[in-house]
Amino acid sequence: LVLALPAFERNCARLASLLSRSPAVHVRPHAKAHKSASLAARQLSQLREHGARVSGVCAQTIAEAEAMAEAGTTDSPIDVLLSNQTVGAAKVARLAALSADPRVVLSACFDDATNAAEANKAVGDVGGKLAAVVEADVGQARCGTPTPEVAASVARAIVDEMSHLTFKGVQCYHGGIQHVRTVADRGAAAGASHERARAVVDALAAAGVPTDEYVTGGGSGTFAFEQVTGLYTEVQPGSYFFGDCDYGANEYPADEACDQSMWVMTTVISAHPSNDWVVVDAGAKAVSTDCGPPQVYHDLRAEPASSSDSQLTYTCAGDEHGIVRSSGASDAKLPRLGDTLYLRPGHVDPTTNLHTYWFLERDGIIEDVCEVNARGPGS
Repeated sequence: LVLALPAFERNCARLASLLSRSPAVHVRPHAKAHKSASLAARQLSQLREHGARVSGVCAQTIAEAEAMAEAGTTDSPIDVLLSNQTVGAAKVARLAALSADPRVVLSACFDDATNAAEANKAVGDVGGKLAAVVEADVGQARCGTPTPEVAASVARAIVDEMSHLTFKGVQCYHGGIQHVRTVADRGAAAGASHERARAVVDALAAAGVPTDEYVTGGGSGTFAFEQVTGLYTEVQPGSYFFGDCDYGANEYPADEACDQSMWVMTTVISAHPSNDWVVVDAGAKAVSTDCGPPQVYHDLRAEPASSSDSQLTYTCAGDEHGIVRSSGASDAKLPRLGDTLYLRPGHVDPTTNLHTYWFLERDGIIEDVCEVNARGPGS
């Protein structure tokens, strides 16, 4: 798993520049994309260097949140938002333990008052500190309170009944619209989501729980819309820093598209003149195909939109094998035995989850190695 540092650093700089148009909006990159505490530290440093207002990181599982603690210290704790529900006695106990870790400033999402009360008790038992964020469903029909009134009720219960939790605000994130392809259609979908988010904020205000100081959401496909609403105070892009085929299929304004920085390096292990294919050593255990197959390139500095390398196609052929063929162009040549190829994944997050280390590359030299210490099934 290779990270092309020049492209990654350009993405950090570009995102900071885009957010400079909305000076009040903070960025909280989602760690589920890279799953690495050491890479998170590098990412936050890069963003701050380019002037972004950085809140901390998001984690999507308790395991990811625990792993991100390694990027903090007692003197300089890392701010982590667990942007998902944490349910079940064992996971709530881990959440409470993390809330008492001096390396972390922790907040977590809740969409149910009973679950929040369980966390409140567990945090109190260990003497921890936990900020509570009410998650509202703004159109995806996934986690989140189903109506603004329910969101207000959960928030009111946290404020009135849970002395070991500090109410922080609301999360209004719609993952289902991140890959709406055209700018116009994605903007319209985001606008509908924002209307629902405003209704949530208004309902909390009417219930005496103002939340205009913290409204978080906005992923790699829509953060540019959230940042200009005057409603969102924080955005959560994750894949934007790395790139994949699925996000690459979106339409973007010219100054918003990210560079491809994440690559899976693979080697041709079987090639015969009589075959119209070659075999590489990257199969289902190396690259995710849930959002389609990866694209194939000879050079990790390729420009995916224009490179002739896209004349090669990839098909998963098992756990350890992939088949690379020519797409049929008359001048396309199959790679030779021993050639190195680079795969642009269809989906960042699950591909990262297959690997143990990131190898950070610059000008053909491995500059650093970062452990993927947050990989796992989601526990």
